[in-house]
Amino acid sequence: MTGSFSDRTSTARPRSASSGSPGTPPRHEIEDLSVSSHLGGAFDDSHLTGDNSSVITTDTQMNTVYAFARRCGIGSPEEFLLKLGRHFVDDLEPVTGDRWEAESYSWARIPVDGRPHDHAFVRTGQETGTAVVRRDQVLDAEQALLPRRPQTVRPRQPE
Repeated sequence: MTGSFSDRTSTARPRSASSGSPGTPPRHEIEDLSVSSHLGGAFDDSHLTGDNSSVITTDTQMNTVYAFARRCGIGSPEEFLLKLGRHFVDDLEPVTGDRWEAESYSWARIPVDGRPHDHAFVRTGQETGTAVVRRDQVLDAEQALLPRRPQTVRPRQPE
């Protein structure tokens, strides 16, 4: 029996905080992104014989997302996911493609004495920006799907 099994395993939520350039007073910035990684590829042995040597573990996927956020910053969620997808598909042999999803959250500075504080933040609203990227090594294709409109999550009303 042969086939292509998909390994859908990891979610990571990197929060990238950075401060101003050297020589200026530090002023933190926040980029907040929740990433889901869905890998497809040559994982058949894991499912058929129990050989997990080709599996990209959840921790490896999660730590890769954190490392990319730290090294590159997040910026545009679509661009971040494209870079991440290229890394997994082009650099890790068993991975041949699949899908990466992201939700981004906005933060605003908390006003202190009438001025925005350099290091204190609060989430703004309940909107969530979304991005989806697909990459396929076999077809030599990648696609950033149009983000859905911002979503508002409303708390359930008591019955």
